Amino acid sequence: MNGPPIITELRRTMSARLSDAVWAIGWSPSGRLAVVTADGRVMVDRPEQVTRPMCGAPVAVAWADDGRVAVSDRQLGLVMAGGGDHRCHDLPRARDIAAVGDRMIAIGGSTVWSFRRAVGGPPDREGAPVVVDARCAELHGLATLTGSLVAVAGTTGVAVVDLALGVVDTRVEIDGAISIAAHPAADFLAVGDLGGSIHVLEVGDEAAGRELTGYPDHVRLLGWAAGGSWLVATADDELTCWPAVASGWPAEEPICCLGHEQPITALAVGAHHDLVASGDAAGRLALWSLRVPDAPLHTIDLDGEVTAAVWSTDGMRLAVGTVTGNAAVFDVERGQLA
Repeated sequence: MNGPPIITELRRTMSARLSDAVWAIGWSPSGRLAVVTADGRVMVDRPEQVTRPMCGAPVAVAWADDGRVAVSDRQLGLVMAGGGDHRCHDLPRARDIAAVGDRMIAIGGSTVWSFRRAVGGPPDREGAPVVVDARCAELHGLATLTGSLVAVAGTTGVAVVDLALGVVDTRVEIDGAISIAAHPAADFLAVGDLGGSIHVLEVGDEAAGRELTGYPDHVRLLGWAAGGSWLVATADDELTCWPAVASGWPAEEPICCLGHEQPITALAVGAHHDLVASGDAAGRLALWSLRVPDAPLHTIDLDGEVTAAVWSTDGMRLAVGTVTGNAAVFDVERGQLA
């Protein structure tokens, strides 16, 4: 990067009041937006485009392709809709979901579930699902690696699953694992647990890990920023970042970013830049540059707990949702430090 970027302008370009709390937000690679509410409705792109209830207990959302939205639902499994088609795939206790390449991947219970998507084609050409028992009780998090490899975190450990072969490649015992994030180069995994630790594992040699300790509470939100140059995590009202060192491991001493007085409930990490957005239970949205983390660059007070914050694929827009049903999109203009 040519110098540390900062936000010079944060411009709200879309605002909507929806029927219930915003539960999940997903951007498609082409920049289409899907916002899911707690009552199972989906707003697609604009406030006037809201579906009837698709599901009863939504958890996460992803775009199956540029015309179809997939929602993981605790009651119904995986719900896919778009182009006049609406179908459900059975996946008990569904949680996280992702679309990677030509694969749709979801987790539920101890199961990793995947099928090859008919990208650009009719839904009835979707392949038969691959179902793998990850042998980790109650999966909470999903991270995609290279090729057909994914990593999942559950309350009894972490597993790397090869979807092409339909087998667990590696399993590591970690008590109370509840969050997971993969380094953009797929070299490392970061895993947060209920005890306040972050485990950094090397992909391919997961037993040779390192534990980052000292958090006051469980680590629910994790991400790698700026192409993997920073590891970012939250626990309670604390946002912490570790700059990477030459070996690729996070540095010994973290940097604490102080800007919240209430528990942080949403985290958006810039995969291609050093900008981070964090939202808390009081409705405060804070935007940071990790190059100057002493204080937020901007704060915005919204009307309720921030339930979701997601950067668009190109990193130029930030979508935010609240428990009161407000959804907003901000264009981010970035400048240089003086």
